[in-house]
Amino acid sequence: MCEATYNPTQLALEIEFEERIETVLRRHTAVLCWNEAGVSPIADRKDSATCCLIQTEELRFAVTCAHVWQGFQDAAKKGADNLWLGLVHSDDTLAPVLALKVHNPTLKGAHQSFDLAPFTFDEINSLEPWRFHHLRHRRREQVASGEGVFFLASTGDELRGASANWRLGYTRFALTVA
Repeated sequence: MCEATYNPTQLALEIEFEERIETVLRRHTAVLCWNEAGVSPIADRKDSATCCLIQTEELRFAVTCAHVWQGFQDAAKKGADNLWLGLVHSDDTLAPVLALKVHNPTLKGAHQSFDLAPFTFDEINSLEPWRFHHLRHRRREQVASGEGVFFLASTGDELRGASANWRLGYTRFALTVA
């Protein structure tokens, strides 16, 4: 029998760190989905993705993948032009998700090679400040090999599994930069 040795204090610190990271990420992450007029985003979604809410000194915006934005644009041409955000109600792990219909979504520029699409919308300034990750203007810093990167993504399976409980289903990722 092979028994692994571990340091209980180190394990407890890692668990606490991961829970804190997850709490912060949940605040600033939203489900992005679209459907046709007159249909609930809970009952029927043409497609869905994840976005992050960001605030700089001058602007609030959401960021998703450029390919996601293109998917929304393609669907909008076919009538599925209702864009929704699924926002957590609070920091509580079991907090319900609230649907916010997005009016006048406007792309602020896209970066195809990074697959990023920042956009804004009419209701963005009415959202609570705690929902936004605050970016500070500072010299550009690069991520180095071996550093950790953390993010959440609301995959289709996670959304379907959690929607019955009005929760935001997501997967937490912790990757190492190579």
